[in-house]
Amino acid sequence: MSEDSPSSSFCPAPWTTLASSNDGHVQICCRALKPLRDDEGNQIPFLSHSLDSIWNSDAYQQVRQAMLIGQRLPYCTRCYQEEDRGLLSRRQRSIANNQREMGDGGFVDWISHLKLNKGIADSCPSHVEVRLGSRCNLRCRICAPEFSHLIRKEMESLLDKGCKLPGFYSENLQLIKDRDDSTWQKDYIDKILSTSSTIRSLYLAGGEPFVTPSYQGLIDGLIQSRDSHHIKLTINTNGTVATANWLTRLAQFESVELYISLDSVGRALEYQRTGVNWQDIQVNLEKFLELGERVHIKIFPTLSIYNILEIADLLSWFGEFHHTHCENVLSLQINILHTPKFLQATLLPQEFVPEIEQQLEHLANTFSYFNQIEGKATLDKIRTVLSQCESRVPNQNLNDLWDYTQLMDKQYNQKLADYCPQTARVFSVLKNSIGCCE
Repeated sequence: MSEDSPSSSFCPAPWTTLASSNDGHVQICCRALKPLRDDEGNQIPFLSHSLDSIWNSDAYQQVRQAMLIGQRLPYCTRCYQEEDRGLLSRRQRSIANNQREMGDGGFVDWISHLKLNKGIADSCPSHVEVRLGSRCNLRCRICAPEFSHLIRKEMESLLDKGCKLPGFYSENLQLIKDRDDSTWQKDYIDKILSTSSTIRSLYLAGGEPFVTPSYQGLIDGLIQSRDSHHIKLTINTNGTVATANWLTRLAQFESVELYISLDSVGRALEYQRTGVNWQDIQVNLEKFLELGERVHIKIFPTLSIYNILEIADLLSWFGEFHHTHCENVLSLQINILHTPKFLQATLLPQEFVPEIEQQLEHLANTFSYFNQIEGKATLDKIRTVLSQCESRVPNQNLNDLWDYTQLMDKQYNQKLADYCPQTARVFSVLKNSIGCCE
């Protein structure tokens, strides 16, 4: 590594990004597995700190200095895990984006400047990532209670009935038991609005932003100040809401990118993301596209054991959708589920791998999108996951998967085989491997 090259753990985020957890604490980015902590191990709440005091706090400076010398940080484990598995991480994409925007020479000069400043950032955050609570309108099976208040209610209801939850969910419920206070949200919004003249990009997640009233206040404040005109807005959404009021708001921003979480199509989607209606999603996509070239839609499937054998159906739908619509405003990016382990796609029995590989080959031969850079990356990412499917899966993961699926099927009055017949084939093989029977 040359003196002016980024270290192996470097990420631009601590110098460019201010992010919040959905309970009002500082994170170094939206992908961080845990909030930033001070020297005493305490989380840093936005409510009791100014943005200036946070931005060059000892905690932030220590993170920056560690990254400059190549130390791996516990906050960034998710990116490291993806890289160790041969996948492209958010950290790597961020570096590539900055290199492209600055040019190779400009990026090298920037790294050199950061090293001279050590851990101090001499410019305000230009990118802000916001999570305002966990209000949501869906009960997705792969979601955690901390990100959906409806999932939290379902899990608490199951506990009240005496049901046993997998450890991941019982631990997550324990983690968020004191997270009902939302008084910090107005203060945080006011702080963002006070510095919005320096913000160039804004990322909203949840919960579901389009059903969270606090987001309306933030967006309306940016529009009233006219700072929305220089802000690139990104919203992570489930695609269920596309009201006229929201579409009007979105049109006030320099650009809008919508990350729409779709794991499957048709009834399979309605099983995995309980509460969604596939027909409504298709109607809403058309509404979003009416915003014209101002909007970019990125379909964001999360690859799990529930959809890996049916992922080709989603990709085929997208290939056709991309072909029949304005291609330059549509893309797709695969997200890999890491937790809980018993829902990981790598639980797929190896006997199904050739079938999926054939489906991917067919997609490449049928749709032009999957011969472009982003489309090829999508197929390669799935192939990487397929190469890591285990020949022998720990029994605990299989038992948790089976028990959890049965538990939620009963709770939601659904049956896997009725909604996801291909995935039901996978479960049949997995059940046999642990001696389960219907």
